[in-house]
Amino acid sequence: MGNRSTRRKHTSKFKAIVAIDAIRERKTLTERSVDYQVSPLMISKWKRMGLDGMPAWFENKATRSKADKTETGTDEGFQNETRWDPNGFKLNFPSF
Repeated sequence: MGNRSTRRKHTSKFKAIVAIDAIRERKTLTERSVDYQVSPLMISKWKRMGLDGMPAWFENKATRSKADKTETGTDEGFQNETRWDPNGFKLNFPSF
């Protein structure tokens, strides 16, 4: 059997640090791989995930809320509890 290594689980904080370092591009991918002892493929994947998710950091709450309403037609998928008018205002209906 021998020398089987166990799969390592990295924290999200560690992944973020590696991704930010990769985005900065001050070192080569190979240098980062050696420094962090992580596969170059994983570093590239975490970098891509960081870049893809970054626009959400800069959206304001109203923009996110409006996008959610557009996707589901209601707020957070509650079909019969909350309704929205076409201008994005919340309509309150009494529940019977």
